[in-house]
Amino acid sequence: KGIPDTHPGVAMAIQMRGLALAGKGDHSAAVRALRESLALRRISFPAGHWAIGSSESLLGEELLAASARTEGLQLLRAGCGTLAKALGPDHPMTKKAVARLVAAGVAGSACG
Repeated sequence: KGIPDTHPGVAMAIQMRGLALAGKGDHSAAVRALRESLALRRISFPAGHWAIGSSESLLGEELLAASARTEGLQLLRAGCGTLAKALGPDHPMTKKAVARLVAAGVAGSACG
């Protein structure tokens, strides 16, 4: 109460819920939560912000788990590219995004 939906903490809380649901194996609910979090971050932050890239990468990974490979790979690549551009290739978040691409079997997994 009193915090607008566009507050960054709201998107983070929804993202954490999505990750918890993913950990429990509820991929459809996790995807819904992670989509909502990404949508809020796209409203709250400018294009190219690392928080958007992080959300894209996490949602992409969960879409792969939910058997939505095409969209999942698209978001994994987009998120990785955004993170590399915003934070640099050696940042831990960028490295995690690269690891998600590698786990998805993307050859030459580099972003940026």
